[in-house]
Amino acid sequence: MTKLSLRSFEEIEDRIETNQEITYFVELKNRPSCCPYCESDLKMYSMGQGKARWIKDVPQRNKKVKLCVYQRRYQCSDCGVQFWERLPDVHPTKRMTKRLAKLAVKEAKQNLVIPTAKKLGVCDGTIRQLCRAAMTDKAYKDLMERGFQTSGKRKPKD
Repeated sequence: MTKLSLRSFEEIEDRIETNQEITYFVELKNRPSCCPYCESDLKMYSMGQGKARWIKDVPQRNKKVKLCVYQRRYQCSDCGVQFWERLPDVHPTKRMTKRLAKLAVKEAKQNLVIPTAKKLGVCDGTIRQLCRAAMTDKAYKDLMERGFQTSGKRKPKD
């Protein structure tokens, strides 16, 4: 049996496993304790059932992993602002976990981008964006000299 092992999520339904992927249905363990805007500790009202967000995670047993995260919307009773609960283990701009983003950058530094993208089930452009954001100018130049091209092709040998 495979465990999800993300601290902020808990499984709410049985996982679905096929030959190619594993799908977990999860939600946050802890509800927001205060409003992120006014920081009021007054009661927040949950608005509706929430929304299912599909997030990619690191592969398990050579299978792609998807998380169906049920994200709730709240309204602060003090300031009246509506907000979605924050997902701490999810990358802020990509639909993937932070650990998948770190793994993608690590793998791309050791291998080519396109095989890494196929292995992790992520678009190669996404991996390039993550690498650019994670690298300093010096590290980026070192990779370019080694043959890493932003077009996904290796630099021709002299």
